[in-house]
Amino acid sequence: MKLKIIVHEAEEGGYWTEVPSIHVMAARLKERRPYSGNILMKSVSGIMKTQIISYVPLKLFVSVVSVLLFLYVVSVATVQRDAQATLSQTSNTSDVKHIISEFTVGETELRKSFDQYGYHRDLLIQTVKQGKVTGEYHRITQLILGKDGKPEEKVLSFPRASLTEVTVTPEDLECLSPNYHFTLGESNVDKYEFTYIGSDRTSDRDSYVFDVRPKRVDAKELLFKGRVWVSGKDLRVIKMRGLCVTKTNQSFPVLEISRGMVDGLYLFPSHAFADEELHFSTGASVHLRIEVRYTDYVKLH
Repeated sequence: MKLKIIVHEAEEGGYWTEVPSIHVMAARLKERRPYSGNILMKSVSGIMKTQIISYVPLKLFVSVVSVLLFLYVVSVATVQRDAQATLSQTSNTSDVKHIISEFTVGETELRKSFDQYGYHRDLLIQTVKQGKVTGEYHRITQLILGKDGKPEEKVLSFPRASLTEVTVTPEDLECLSPNYHFTLGESNVDKYEFTYIGSDRTSDRDSYVFDVRPKRVDAKELLFKGRVWVSGKDLRVIKMRGLCVTKTNQSFPVLEISRGMVDGLYLFPSHAFADEELHFSTGASVHLRIEVRYTDYVKLH
């Protein structure tokens, strides 16, 4: 690691230093580990503001500051290592059940908050052959508050679909809907088996990783099979990657669903993407590319 140190001459004598990148490091640590980050932020602020009011050689002064910064970098690495150790240690205890309980309850609460918002939704389904788009289904909508005071989906653009190799079914649309994004709520928790995989860092967050699969699928039921990333900070889902599971023999691609912060409070769906060669029971195969974007969230009530 290289740090830029700017040495200023103090008006009353001696020198003081400025390290532009150090506050950025401390701020990032504060976001990941609030308690330790606060301590280090205060320590760094002390170093930044301290003036050595004595006539010492400039080289000696710079050497002292370098030692202090080295100790700071070591302390940052230690906190990061301890954070990772905490994730690993927690995952190997009965606290795993607590994590599952927390994030499934969190999904239920998040869905209730999500239902109070309107948003712009852009759904694009394409078939691809040899790198070229051969067909397309493109639907753009806006969820607004209707005249009856209930949420209403307004179609902004929906040109005639040009798909010829596949047919978009109601099941396909349901598997790309918000209902699918929130299928891990507490009401469904007994329908799944959760397996802890390990810790990871995604979307600049430390996270717990679980594999999830349905125990069984009943008729007309829509469930999730795949992998889930849960924030180590607040035990909320930050990403999902998997496929839609139904009772029918229909093929679905693996969809990766990312979430983004809305109003500084909620991690709502922001982007879903799939790019996969689907193989059907008839022996045919189709390269399918799917993208769903959620933007312009606004509270309706």
